[in-house]
Amino acid sequence: MSKNLKTIAIVPAFNEEGTIGDVTRDLLRHVSQVIVVDDGSADKTGRSAGSAGALVIRHAVNKGYDKSLEEGFKVANDLGADIFITFDADGQHVSSDIPALLSPILNGEADIVVGKRPKHARFAEWAFHIYSKLKLGISDPLCGFKVYRDAVYKKIGYFDHSGSIGTELIFNAQKNGFKVIEKPIRLNKRKDDSRFMFGKRLEANWAEFKTFLKIFSKFR
Repeated sequence: MSKNLKTIAIVPAFNEEGTIGDVTRDLLRHVSQVIVVDDGSADKTGRSAGSAGALVIRHAVNKGYDKSLEEGFKVANDLGADIFITFDADGQHVSSDIPALLSPILNGEADIVVGKRPKHARFAEWAFHIYSKLKLGISDPLCGFKVYRDAVYKKIGYFDHSGSIGTELIFNAQKNGFKVIEKPIRLNKRKDDSRFMFGKRLEANWAEFKTFLKIFSKFR
């Protein structure tokens, strides 16, 4: 990371007390600052993040993933971020992959770099995969690990207006002439497998399919 650039990681978190401290400490090895958006957690997520060195934004009630990122981007922009990184709070992403995703932006080769996971987590992600591959040349738009140059956010003026599970900005960026590429990332095993119960999987698949329809309708 160039010492002349301010790189801020934005981490939406909901009931991630068990992982958010380690995630924050690992991120601070690679970025200038970490913003954790505690999205109405019922546990000690916010306290753990703050103790680890994060700037914590607290929601009294759960507002959802996109609202959390929207607020995180606004705060990071106000703090003078040159580069924005989105990163998951559950410990699955590997912070040492950050330099590889930063490199194309620092070298002027890309405006957004999207992490490409080794595999898709849910069936509905394949609809996104097919459409995004045709539209953007990106195969994993739902990956929560992305790096953005500040010019993208400043040009578009917002992160998300449609509840896109973190995808609207990359489609808007491509529409506005910014270059979007992807780089492979590694994944750690999730510590909380209870989130992958059958009912939760069905709910996540349905949410992702509805989001795909929104994005397809808006950017077709």
